[in-house]
Amino acid sequence: MKYLYFDLIDGISGDMIVASLLDLSGNFNYLKSELKKINLREYELKSFKCQAGHIKAFRFVVKDSARTKRVFQFKEIKNKINGSKLDSQTKKNILDVYNTLYNAEKNVHDAKHAHFEQLGEVDSIIDIAASCILINKLNVDRILYSSVPFGEKVAPATAYMLKSKNIRLSQHQYENITPTGIAIITTLGSQMQKDIKYSFILQKSGCGTGSIASTDCLNILRTAILQEEKKTNLEQDEILVMQCNIDDMSPQILGFLMDKLYQAGALEVYFQNYHTKKSRSGILISVLSRYETFDTIARIIFRQTTTLGLRYFKADRIKLKRRQGILNSSIGKVRFKEVTDKKYNKIIPEYDDCVKIANSRNIALKDVIAKFSKGE
Repeated sequence: MKYLYFDLIDGISGDMIVASLLDLSGNFNYLKSELKKINLREYELKSFKCQAGHIKAFRFVVKDSARTKRVFQFKEIKNKINGSKLDSQTKKNILDVYNTLYNAEKNVHDAKHAHFEQLGEVDSIIDIAASCILINKLNVDRILYSSVPFGEKVAPATAYMLKSKNIRLSQHQYENITPTGIAIITTLGSQMQKDIKYSFILQKSGCGTGSIASTDCLNILRTAILQEEKKTNLEQDEILVMQCNIDDMSPQILGFLMDKLYQAGALEVYFQNYHTKKSRSGILISVLSRYETFDTIARIIFRQTTTLGLRYFKADRIKLKRRQGILNSSIGKVRFKEVTDKKYNKIIPEYDDCVKIANSRNIALKDVIAKFSKGE
């Protein structure tokens, strides 16, 4: 898998994201041509190398050259993006980021008076659109970002978007993290977890800086293209293993719990018996989850069981490549998974479909499974 990583060394803003991505990709001419697909006009773009402390970094500057100041509200921005000639994925990403910003503004201000000021200015729109254009051009599988340096002048909307995120306290006397920058990474990316070990190969990196020159920090955002180390030719992914121990709950609840977890997107659910303190019988509940279903599954376990805590950890997984299909035969049809690698030839019929045929045809279940496992 190919990753885009945002390393928030001293902060983040929309223009810093664009600058770092330009340093990474060198796609300034491409960016200018793509931005022309949005009907904004009367603005100037500049991108150049500069010195940020002892590090050379890129700057990205947008200047609104219209005679009167322009501030667009949420509905106007949506109309401009939907009416643009950008590709559908870039449009979606831009609008998703703006939805994040709008929801944050509604939650920290009176919802009836939620409106954009700086966030609706041309430079903010360009920063968000340019970030999404360049990210889409990089064609990465996943976006990650580091812990966030939380300075002393963080805007309320920024703080709202950082709820439940890992932060580190910073003594910066200026707004080192902006709503635009935080909205982009929290909407499009996932934060790296402290308790998970990551292993990547660094392909290239870029640095972007903002308009503030500070003597006590670099004011640098670093981006990098990372390639996950490939240990095998088999398919690979990364999942979370979630576990808890139960010794004070009726086992009757477990079947109901299992159904709920699978409905929520669990990859696998299994229970193991064990003996705990005072020789009580206990049950180890284990769930395999993707990152995106983690919160939902955790809530289900806390709601449906007596546990007071969950432990979880990353697991690397390798998989045989497979395809899905439907097998037809004289006794019925079943859904199946078939391994496509000839070295590991396997056909696995869907259990529930085999049960239906066994019951309706009065055939032993083992014979139905055996028949379809041969591809008959």
